[in-house]
Amino acid sequence: MSSQLEGAFYFSVMALAILVTITFTYFMLKTTKSSNKVIVYSLIISLLLFITACIWWGMFASDGFSQVFGWLFYGAAFILVNIITTLLSLKKKKASVL
Repeated sequence: MSSQLEGAFYFSVMALAILVTITFTYFMLKTTKSSNKVIVYSLIISLLLFITACIWWGMFASDGFSQVFGWLFYGAAFILVNIITTLLSLKKKKASVL
């Protein structure tokens, strides 16, 4: 398989995991009063999605070098998504207090 196609699959899966996590957080914020519960559920959903993506990438990547860097980028995306969801949840909590 070409490296361009591998890259397209890789970033598509990453975008899907990010989109699902942020959409889940948005809808949980609309339906739940507790921002702590939203943060925990979003963390769990994100963790499951990114672990699944890492396992998939480990089986799909053509060499060890691309596997390691793929996992590092998935880890960075996981951290970034969880920072965003935490900030969204805390912003809602702050807005509901005022």
